[in-house]
Amino acid sequence: MAEEHVSDFSIKVYVDKKKNRIVYAECGGDLVDVLLSFLTTPLGTIVSLARSQSLPTEMGCLSNLYTSAENMDVQNFHSRACKTMLLEPRNSAETHCMNLKLKVDNTLGIKYCCSSNNCTFNRHRLVGHYSDAFCPCGKSMNGKVNLSQEPMNVGGSFVKEDIGFIITDDLQVLCVSSSVCFSLCSKLGIMDVTTLEVRSLNVGANEIVNLLICSFVSTSPLSETFLKCKPAPEFIHPVLFPERSIDQSQRVEDLKINQDKSVTLKLMISKSKKTVCYAEADKDFVNLLFSFLTVPLGHVVKQIQNGCFNGCVNHLYKSVQDLDEHCFKEKGSANLVLSPSLALGCWYRNDLLGIEKSEDVPYYFSSYTFPKIYSVSRNDVPCKLPIMNSASPTDGGFLRGHKMFIVSDKLVIAPISFELCISILEEMKVPFTDIVEKSVKVNRELGLRLLMSSFVSESALTNAFIKEPIKDTSGCYAIKKEPITHTG
Repeated sequence: MAEEHVSDFSIKVYVDKKKNRIVYAECGGDLVDVLLSFLTTPLGTIVSLARSQSLPTEMGCLSNLYTSAENMDVQNFHSRACKTMLLEPRNSAETHCMNLKLKVDNTLGIKYCCSSNNCTFNRHRLVGHYSDAFCPCGKSMNGKVNLSQEPMNVGGSFVKEDIGFIITDDLQVLCVSSSVCFSLCSKLGIMDVTTLEVRSLNVGANEIVNLLICSFVSTSPLSETFLKCKPAPEFIHPVLFPERSIDQSQRVEDLKINQDKSVTLKLMISKSKKTVCYAEADKDFVNLLFSFLTVPLGHVVKQIQNGCFNGCVNHLYKSVQDLDEHCFKEKGSANLVLSPSLALGCWYRNDLLGIEKSEDVPYYFSSYTFPKIYSVSRNDVPCKLPIMNSASPTDGGFLRGHKMFIVSDKLVIAPISFELCISILEEMKVPFTDIVEKSVKVNRELGLRLLMSSFVSESALTNAFIKEPIKDTSGCYAIKKEPITHTG
């Protein structure tokens, strides 16, 4: 991580001395902004951050998906930038996250332009996210430029700095008040406040990444991160998906837009185990899977917010929904977190998921300020620099050619080979005589279901295409999540 992005700060926490757990933390908007930025962070960035600290990425199959993109020969991609886009996806709320007091994403604010000055200033005037992209003029986009915030926009990202907040151990964010504090103590069975100890704790980049990763698997990430307190193992509940994963208010319009969009694949299913051994698919399906890495966390939580999580990131999402609008810095700040979009220039045109794309807001520069660029136009920075889309200009995808691929149930992806197919069957102890083929056409709704399965399950294809959802008493569909095993 870039040194200039890190700025530690302190928070005050109230610790239950008897149970050695954090009841809540008191803080200003600094820490709340960092927590809310989690929801705008692409899934691929989360995997990358976890790896940077050697943390287990307990997010279904997403680590396998990331590794597959990483190991895929660059010759299979339209360009090197297409591969980099998956491994270093950009945040659509970048201009807001630039104001975070503590940043853990070292891609924020870094842009690139054409290496030819004449092209940059006179002709194409494009700015890109990646140095290995190519300008339409044929020159490399390796001229580094830095995004600078306007003075009026500096100070706070999503919430107001001068408001006091309470953050519970399970990441509920509340406005500070004595009644809220008493209520929390009462719910936790704390009747004697003398059992509480006030401590000042330092929050750095390592703690922030730990909080983020813990929020997927723990209901007490504050205690686990700051007190190194591991709760006793609990039964892992099924992950419940809402009966309809698509917002009903948008469903009719979305179906009109995406009714003709689908991709086809062939599933190889074990008849006896009723599981998908692997799938054979072309680049269209692999493009869909790789696009999951560019999806913001908040979009996934939004789809399954009414279901049961093993962690508590859904509490964070619901807190944003429940916060009074006066807590937010600007009108629309809450929506950036609750309905995060795909970053401009980081999506492919044939995306059947139908996730909203960022507005086409250009950056600005002048010969006087260059290579510093701005997100807001001024008198001295009048020239526009539109964002370049690094995906293929022809079919809008990441991959090229007509190669077929093998996709395992755990979303390990590789070019097709008979040796790989045999290896998968041997590992699963499935004889080839037990295999049955099934062709599947994946539309938007199945695509979203696969996205959610890849986030919560280690058998994404089976859970998305084979297993019948079990409806529970709350009206949600349950998809079983396997217990997480640790090695080493």
